[in-house]
Amino acid sequence: MPERNTLAWNAMIQGLSLKGDVLGAKEVFDAMPERDLVAWTTIVTSYAQNGHFREAIHLFSHMPERDLVSWNALITALAQGGRPDDALTLFQLIPVKNITAWSAIVGAIAHSGDVEGAKLAFSAMPTRDLAAWNILVQGFIATSAIEAAMEVFSRMPQRDTVLATAIVAINAENGLLDEATRAFEVMPQRNVVSWTILAVGAAEIGRAATAREIFARIPCWDAVIWTAMLGALARGGNLHESELLFHRMPERDAVAWNAMMKAIARSSGEESSRLFDLYAAMNLEGDANPDALTFNAILTACSHAGRAIDRGFHYFAMMIAEHGIAPLADHFQCLIDGLCRSTHLARAYELLTTMPHRADMVSWTIFLAACRVYGETDLAALAARCAVELSPEESSSYVLLFNTY
Repeated sequence: MPERNTLAWNAMIQGLSLKGDVLGAKEVFDAMPERDLVAWTTIVTSYAQNGHFREAIHLFSHMPERDLVSWNALITALAQGGRPDDALTLFQLIPVKNITAWSAIVGAIAHSGDVEGAKLAFSAMPTRDLAAWNILVQGFIATSAIEAAMEVFSRMPQRDTVLATAIVAINAENGLLDEATRAFEVMPQRNVVSWTILAVGAAEIGRAATAREIFARIPCWDAVIWTAMLGALARGGNLHESELLFHRMPERDAVAWNAMMKAIARSSGEESSRLFDLYAAMNLEGDANPDALTFNAILTACSHAGRAIDRGFHYFAMMIAEHGIAPLADHFQCLIDGLCRSTHLARAYELLTTMPHRADMVSWTIFLAACRVYGETDLAALAARCAVELSPEESSSYVLLFNTY
């Protein structure tokens, strides 16, 4: 580019900023023969959006001129960056405040957790559009202020599908199915996502009949929806319902097989033994190939069974030899947990110190806890030393070692 115009310089600053290269953007800005308002606004926004708030405010204070775009850009960046006080200070200095600035400050206050402050700022707005209403509700959703979000949502003159879906989701995720249903019923338009969220919410709190009814009303199903439902039913304590749904699936990919295996692995007693039959069926049907997550579920089941740890090592070897899957740290952790549950502490210590993955605090804590239960003070001392070296600030190692003695 033999001769760059201002537009090209600004594009370079913008591109470097989007990549997070603030220093590179500043070098280009400093090299510009002439800097217009767009260049100043872009570099200020670049610093703010990448977390360099002090530098952004310093640059803003040295701008030769400012317009509403530059004021709003910095206020919005400060608000989204979790700096509501700085955003409010800047907002109060704006000579003329438009709806964008008001919306940004309302969002900043709402995201800070100040419900009443956000409501007051929203009430003070000279005019409000749909975006302003959405920003307020989204701020309350982000801080789990569900009652406030629902109250504002109920007063909205109009609602879009995205926000309504978020309201359904926040209620469903918190077990408030009746509130989620009410929000769902007033949605301007329902989509597969909102239907699935409601069905999953019902399943996760154990209301299997309601979940089945909602699921049956979903306009179209795909593998994602089927898998989400079977996982939710299992988490809600309806493993049998989950299995029935799994066997009704028209097609099963690896995600669905793994979701079902994970659900069974979490169960106890005779139910977990069905996992091995499911693994055999997965290989036989050939819809999907076992992967690392498949064996994670199998090893988890073997670990929780305790006495089945030798069976776990059998599947661990099969994973490597027959399926060519490299073992992950989670696989080793399952084996260590199983060895500890079955009182094979010497074998567990050997695995901890020889496996290719460096043992993390979770693995050492599992081992230390087993040493405390079974009174293995010598092994506990060795393990505590390793755990403390790994994470000196972690107090649990010291507590477990003390309790061992």
